[in-house]
Amino acid sequence: MNCIIESGRASDDLYMKYSLFLSPIVWLSRFRNRCGYGVHSPFAFGFITDVIYERGMYYSYRELDTLFAFYEILLDARPRKIYRLLFRVLNFAHPKYALFLGDDAIAYEFLRKASSTTVWGNECSGQPVGFVYIDKFVSDVLDCVNSGTILVLGHLRSNKKMWDNIKENSRTVLSFDLYDVGIAMFDNQYYPTNYIVNF
Repeated sequence: MNCIIESGRASDDLYMKYSLFLSPIVWLSRFRNRCGYGVHSPFAFGFITDVIYERGMYYSYRELDTLFAFYEILLDARPRKIYRLLFRVLNFAHPKYALFLGDDAIAYEFLRKASSTTVWGNECSGQPVGFVYIDKFVSDVLDCVNSGTILVLGHLRSNKKMWDNIKENSRTVLSFDLYDVGIAMFDNQYYPTNYIVNF
């Protein structure tokens, strides 16, 4: 199955235009959802505190930060904390096979450095997929996932309808809304819950 990617560039540009203005408002509106407060699931609490909010220096951060500084000048880069988050999530998942469905070169470099053993593809090939990264609208992306997949939607606000479809799908067990980024998990050993996280 070939996944179809459609551009949401206009909405991305509009979002970036107002993101500096919105940042304090978004942070205040999500203030109660920081650092895992109110999360009762041990797994979800651990994921929020040890992956999403992890502040330690990972082994490749120094090299990637140099790369980020170079790319930031040439490309329309997002905040560095988002790329570091992608690195941590993939490092947590450590998949054998992963899909990259997008065109963010910086995201790809951060993800690639997180696991040297991961094989990357850009379409569903029938083998189990451990990790999926999307930064544009993708049709039928849930056809690519299985019970162990972690899916990351890199531009949640400009793909809100797709995020709602992923979050509300019966196969989605845990979802984490970080405002800019969405993370969905499909491991059915957990109780289905959507978490709002102030990231």
